[in-house]
Amino acid sequence: MSFDYKNTYLLFDSGKPGPMFVVPHSGVAFHKPGDFQDDGTHFIGQRLANSKGKAIISMITRERDIGLDFYRLPPTKKLALEYYIHFKNNRKDLTRDFRRRYSWVAANRKEHRKKEKIYKNFWKVVQNANSPTYFIHRQFFNPIRHPSLIDVVPFTCNRKVQSAVRKVNKKYEKIFNFILPFYKKAFFYKSNCILFKDKLENNSGIDLFRSSEPRIIWRMNRFREAIKTDPYIKITYKKNFKGKNTKGLVEHILPERNYPIIQFEISEFLTRRLPDLAVHLIKDIINETECYEKRK
Repeated sequence: MSFDYKNTYLLFDSGKPGPMFVVPHSGVAFHKPGDFQDDGTHFIGQRLANSKGKAIISMITRERDIGLDFYRLPPTKKLALEYYIHFKNNRKDLTRDFRRRYSWVAANRKEHRKKEKIYKNFWKVVQNANSPTYFIHRQFFNPIRHPSLIDVVPFTCNRKVQSAVRKVNKKYEKIFNFILPFYKKAFFYKSNCILFKDKLENNSGIDLFRSSEPRIIWRMNRFREAIKTDPYIKITYKKNFKGKNTKGLVEHILPERNYPIIQFEISEFLTRRLPDLAVHLIKDIINETECYEKRK
């Protein structure tokens, strides 16, 4: 079995000057669809660029053996070839650290060169835009992410962004309170779907879902506890994501930039159920972040 790479990203251009919205994980998923696809981020990225600017949207799977992850550093040829067999054998114990840092593995030198070229072309588009850059991601909808609807991770303009988050939270406080009951129901709906798959697997003998009932029950109980402790939802500032793992990439791709560079980690609750609301929230945060000087 083999995969070939044809068109690996879409570039949406509003025709008006503006920021660059980067959606690196919107491609298809094969090994584990629920984990490896940032569902809905393609829609959010395009909508954000509708009025001005551009959106570059990945169309390739981020699974390292059959695709590449644009939001990681490029590996050396030696590493890419050496780790290929570990990914093919699904050795998570041997690939975990690699996944955190590097973009792809390759079966041979030819595949390595091809992936390297795809990777460079993608980021060249972003670099040439030379404008405020916003990364659009999805964060999982689980107890440890609560109460975050969007976790905002700036790489520049930290104080401005922190202030913007406070202002936008205040502006949308009533709306957040209104959707909180739906947010709770959505979590338990997702959990019950997983429980059903687990029971179906146990009754059918068919490998459907690698999970276990005790773990899902534990997650549901933990979510109830999280809601009691923090009975609200809001936009958070570097709560779940600190930018530590991706700081090296940003410095590699966009060194010494004097304009906003921000990562938006959008809850799966919004990307799947209320993506238009996510667009409004992100636009307001961007509008509040006025910290870059126009280049001459």
